[in-house]
Amino acid sequence: MILIRLLIFLISYGIAVISCSHLVLYLNFLSLGYSWRSVLMYMIESTDFVFLCLALLSITVVVFFRGPLRLPS
Repeated sequence: MILIRLLIFLISYGIAVISCSHLVLYLNFLSLGYSWRSVLMYMIESTDFVFLCLALLSITVVVFFRGPLRLPS
């Protein structure tokens, strides 16, 4: 169970890092003359934002919620 939680944490962390870096790269649209509002709306509507939210949610669940207890037999 611990290894499954570790695997979920590592995969979620990787997805969060990649998604966050893509969202930071979207800020380059500001230098092309787009307004803050249009860039932020584009970032929120992108799939990277959804992946980031799901990854952060799964990291929160893995870290803060306990799994089932295994009593020694």
